[in-house]
Amino acid sequence: MKVKRDNNRQWFFETHADFLQILPNLENAIEKAFDRTFTSRGPTDGVVFHLGRLCVDDFYEILILCENGHGLGGMKLLRPFYERVVTMAYISRNPCKTEEFLGYLPIHQGKELNHLKRFLEYAPEQERQVSEIFSEQEIEEIEKKYKEAQVRYQEPLCTKCGTTKTQFQWSTLDIFSMAQKVGLGAFYFTSYYLPLLYGHPSFSSIMKQLAENKDAKPSAMHDPAAQHQAVDLALQGAHNLILLTLATQNELFDLNLDNRCAQDFQTYWSHVPLLIRLT
Repeated sequence: MKVKRDNNRQWFFETHADFLQILPNLENAIEKAFDRTFTSRGPTDGVVFHLGRLCVDDFYEILILCENGHGLGGMKLLRPFYERVVTMAYISRNPCKTEEFLGYLPIHQGKELNHLKRFLEYAPEQERQVSEIFSEQEIEEIEKKYKEAQVRYQEPLCTKCGTTKTQFQWSTLDIFSMAQKVGLGAFYFTSYYLPLLYGHPSFSSIMKQLAENKDAKPSAMHDPAAQHQAVDLALQGAHNLILLTLATQNELFDLNLDNRCAQDFQTYWSHVPLLIRLT
């Protein structure tokens, strides 16, 4: 099956010409927020700034997919983008949580080491040992810090018997609860839950890509139009999330960003049905 990339790009530039007209205002704001000399006043500043910089990458990755007609791919990337925006805003407004965020690193590193061991155990063709990737001293240090961090990050497993388990993430708050605390709960469905339905190997993800013609041949059942239909959702979500990113940066670092980008958003996306409009 050939992917007509040029046709997809032509379609995007024709149908989203007005978006491309307002994009320079947004890029100017992004440049002002992130292409600057960064002086950190403490760990919270560093976490918020660098999470925001990752959000910029998320935005452009989704934009590239949408420009090439891959709206479904863009939808899949909205979920981690939203998680980053929520986490960034939460830490920015709750700097006392920065230590918790940073302190979870040894657990991620310990899990990474354990998964590496499992991979090499079941992939003998690799003919490599963990010791070829990490020195014995590094392994001991990772495992030591992992065990120490596990003691700190425990949550109840059974309230009756009092057993606990290591927290799945750095915060005991789930992403929706965290989003509600920073005023981002309204974007949870379109930017977090809905992308899950596109990204997971579920029957729902299959249904979202099938043509409505039930008599079509199997080769024609995969509906190319589904990609284009998802572009508006993905692009609007990414546009909204990058504005929220800039708002958090502006709030913490007093960057004096103007509000033209927010006005552009309201004007451009006014054609989108209320059901999927984000603001």
